[in-house]
Amino acid sequence: MRSGKTIASLLAFCIAVATAGPSGLIIVVGRSLQTIERNVLEPLQDRALFGPLARHIVHTRGATTATILGRTVHLIGAADARAEGRLRGLTAQLAYVDEATLLPEAFWTQLLARLSVPGARLYATAKMPAQHPCTERPRPVRHHRNGALIHTLCRRARTHAQGYRPRGRGRQEVGDTGRPDRVGPVVGTAR
Repeated sequence: MRSGKTIASLLAFCIAVATAGPSGLIIVVGRSLQTIERNVLEPLQDRALFGPLARHIVHTRGATTATILGRTVHLIGAADARAEGRLRGLTAQLAYVDEATLLPEAFWTQLLARLSVPGARLYATAKMPAQHPCTERPRPVRHHRNGALIHTLCRRARTHAQGYRPRGRGRQEVGDTGRPDRVGPVVGTAR
């Protein structure tokens, strides 16, 4: 289900890294280090996708840090609930989560608590299955209780063959479209 959510979210994340303040860590979270490398870092380093920006993404395979636009970015795998301990004690200003629905709930809760720098932001992608309990329409981006701004770009599991038709000249519109099967920002966890 190719909706472009990863590329769009990676571009937004790079812009956020470029404008990030000096205090607080920048982190990328995925199910494992290998999935972060495959789904986040390899696309960012692809010159066909990101052009000259790609040369500003530096990572050694297997390392737990990368350099994006001159900033150190910490890579955290979250395969099970024990991964939540990796977040304890850190203060983050910016986080990118690959496939948020695959993360353990305890990890997600701890991640939200760690985004405590004023103006902290979280970018996340998620593939929401059609039977997923989060069936509300996308809501506008809003602040988490600790002040972190949360952007989640998700794509519902519904294809053109099942009757999905994008609105307006064949393109998907990002935002509060009023339809649960649209690409758009959703706030918080998928419960």
